[in-house]
Amino acid sequence: MLIGTYETDAEVSSAVTAALPRVAIVPGGQIDPALLRFLEGETTSDAPGQGSSIDRLLDVLLHSVRAWATLHPESARGWLAGRSDPLVAAALSPRRPFPI
Repeated sequence: MLIGTYETDAEVSSAVTAALPRVAIVPGGQIDPALLRFLEGETTSDAPGQGSSIDRLLDVLLHSVRAWATLHPESARGWLAGRSDPLVAAALSPRRPFPI
């Protein structure tokens, strides 16, 4: 089980975290196991910069929220809900060309 929190007053972070569910259950197979092992190594270390490293790894793990939104599109809100609208999804995706 992985539990992470975001505590910040930054407006950009607030916009992102406001779209997140209070609890998101994402099956383990949806997250890269190598990333989880790296995070586990950092949480059990007392090396300098450990806190900053863990913060960045949790940022990277936010990609698991995409998996959650894909599995539960009816529960997505805010910018996550945009994935269910073809035009908004195209605008949010840097890899998909915007339909004309």
